[in-house]
Amino acid sequence: GRGVVSMANSGPNTNRSQFFLTYQSCRELDGKNTVFGQVIYGFDTLAAMEEVKVDNKNCPIEDIVIEKALVHIDPYAEVDKQLALERAEELKRRQQNLHLNYKLSPTSH
Repeated sequence: GRGVVSMANSGPNTNRSQFFLTYQSCRELDGKNTVFGQVIYGFDTLAAMEEVKVDNKNCPIEDIVIEKALVHIDPYAEVDKQLALERAEELKRRQQNLHLNYKLSPTSH
């Protein structure tokens, strides 16, 4: 499926330090590569990577650099915690904006 992280290889017993991310299901690779991860958030970044132009060998024309990656022991629990934190921060920001807008709005009596 989309966002699978897998080792690249050129045959049996050839796993090296290359890996790839999938943009869609790749059933033709089942049983040929070792899956070791799954993108669980940041799909906007995955979509941006997918839009990078490639050459005739299907290699990106511009470098794609991963600046930060998080490894989760229990990804679902950790993602839920991260999403809850992000939602709380967004709610706080919206409340601050509402409070500011309320103070700036003319009052009618």
